[in-house]
Amino acid sequence: MENLFSNHKKSLFLAIFFSILLKLLFFFILYNYNENFYSFADQSKYLDLSEKLLEGNFFDKSFGALRMPIYLIFLALSKLIFQNNIYLIIIFQIFLGSILLFLVYRVALFVNKKVAIISLFLSSISIGFINASIFILTEAIFLIFFLSFFLNLLNFLFQNSDELKLKPLIYCALFFSLSTLTRPITFYFIILILFFFQYFSIKSSLKYISIFFIIFSIVISPWCWRNYKNFGYYKLDASIGPNLIGYYLPYFYSENNKVSQTEVKKYIDDLIEEADHPNPFKASDKAKKIFFKEIKSLSINSIIIPYSSGTIKHLFSPAIIETLYMANIKKTNFSQIQEYKFFKKVYIFLFKNENKIYSSIVIFFSIFSIISIILAFSSFFFLKENKNRTIFFIFLTVILINLILVGPLGSPRYRLVIDPLLIILLSYSIFKIFSKNKINE
Repeated sequence: MENLFSNHKKSLFLAIFFSILLKLLFFFILYNYNENFYSFADQSKYLDLSEKLLEGNFFDKSFGALRMPIYLIFLALSKLIFQNNIYLIIIFQIFLGSILLFLVYRVALFVNKKVAIISLFLSSISIGFINASIFILTEAIFLIFFLSFFLNLLNFLFQNSDELKLKPLIYCALFFSLSTLTRPITFYFIILILFFFQYFSIKSSLKYISIFFIIFSIVISPWCWRNYKNFGYYKLDASIGPNLIGYYLPYFYSENNKVSQTEVKKYIDDLIEEADHPNPFKASDKAKKIFFKEIKSLSINSIIIPYSSGTIKHLFSPAIIETLYMANIKKTNFSQIQEYKFFKKVYIFLFKNENKIYSSIVIFFSIFSIISIILAFSSFFFLKENKNRTIFFIFLTVILINLILVGPLGSPRYRLVIDPLLIILLSYSIFKIFSKNKINE
């Protein structure tokens, strides 16, 4: 093990090699189980839209304003290069996913070298990272962009020379823009830019923030202009309203009325129909108004409780749930359970599931997930170094933003954006625990 710690190139090669083998194994197992698993859920939508691009319909009105362009372009180019062979496209995504391990390693180096090596090997067995590579979903490239943004943000913040700050700042803005054009949720992480004010004078902060936002505005402007040309709105997307009314509101109504989400579906469907409009941005505005009007009639507890249960589900649900869901394995889905009480639903999902093998697998991985998350957050109790306090505070900010944005929806897939940071926090705890034991010996 000491040789691995001292030889980082060897560690990086071994981790990437093992990660690729594990991803290929997962893919072959799923492919043999159901060779059409990539046509399930959102995957089919991305495949259809990328095909429209290849047919020459370059983001006309028919694409709507809910999907961002970068992954569709990536997928269309991949289909062109690999002659529409989904098998080869997923293998390409698997090899591309190796970049993610390198990025986790580089971010973890800001803590220390041994934590970087531990993070590297934990990343190589991450089910979440496997999912990001083996499915036709935005995660295939989104996390690479987002973690590149985060790495350059750290490079910028901890670069002592003012002259050398410009390069990581430019990369930071570019990767933030690409992340946003892949998944619009990135936009809300813009609060991280407030850290500029913490470390620099007002004059320097204004300069850096101006450069960042100029680059960001330029990169996203073609897409915003496309939306303005087609729909009359110079905005990134029109997903906020539909998400609030279609995904968040059912949780709040379920808790408020003490009924399952399926029992409020008819009422929610009527609200969605009320917000319908040919222009997706006007539909989104109508949906937002309906959402905030409806939410005024709900109790505070009907919002707090779903947020709390969503946070628990978000942090502790094992990523294998997402793997088995996307593989379209027959089972009792969490959303199908006719119960509004969260922990009762969890009990039914785990111990009364129609697929006993499925529930056994989920229980097994849940144990590891719970232990890992508890250990990851325990890292804050081990902190002594001032630099690491700053880094971990930034980590915690990203995690909290993600929890607030996801709210009651809690899902292993939506957690993927913070999984690299949780892996590094877990690695730090492991490093500290073993270091302490070594000193005691």
